[in-house]
Amino acid sequence: MVDPRPPRHVRIVHLTAPVFHALARGDLAAANSVSPVPLSPYFAGPEWSRVWQIRSEQVEQDPASAAWVTGVIWDEEQQVTHAALAGSCSTCSLRICHTLLHSGPAK
Repeated sequence: MVDPRPPRHVRIVHLTAPVFHALARGDLAAANSVSPVPLSPYFAGPEWSRVWQIRSEQVEQDPASAAWVTGVIWDEEQQVTHAALAGSCSTCSLRICHTLLHSGPAK
């Protein structure tokens, strides 16, 4: 059966060291001022604070790791971040913004 819906245009957008540092401080406004895409308050929530602290330290020690450690799933049409991928290729995990999962473009 062919899906009648048009294809989604999503991509993984990698974050930079300044974004990791701002999110590690819990400063969403600062993170959004340097992020390649707007981040929702979900990314500054308590379930992410330890991830951003780890990533902030990691990119300080290994700046090249910013290219693969954590990225956000960006919907080109809806202009919204849906989730974030965290970890290396072998240990990747996916966290989905539950408010988006149950409403709107992430259905």
